[in-house]
Amino acid sequence: YGGGGESAAAAANPNGITRLFLKNMCSHRMDEATLLEYFPSVTHVLWVTDRRTGQFYGSAQVEMATPEDAANAVAMDGIKVFGRNVRIQYDEPDPKDVWPPRHCKIGYSNW
Repeated sequence: YGGGGESAAAAANPNGITRLFLKNMCSHRMDEATLLEYFPSVTHVLWVTDRRTGQFYGSAQVEMATPEDAANAVAMDGIKVFGRNVRIQYDEPDPKDVWPPRHCKIGYSNW
């Protein structure tokens, strides 16, 4: 992944998934503004944090505006941000999930 020439494969999003899981982000530097710089169509972000300390782990679930935006983001799998190869994959929601959570709308600081 991350090499290029994979956007056609990534564009295959037959289930119309708009939720993604991003991992391997720089836990000390990644923030909402940087996320939007690389992925401007993110509408919600749930930062994965330590329950006890609240420290950001470097992973997040994000909601994209459209399935096409999600496919374009998956095509960027492996993109370097702050020197780290960010991994991006589809994250099909469980029907029991409340998604997206209200407190995760872009512009609402939740950590």
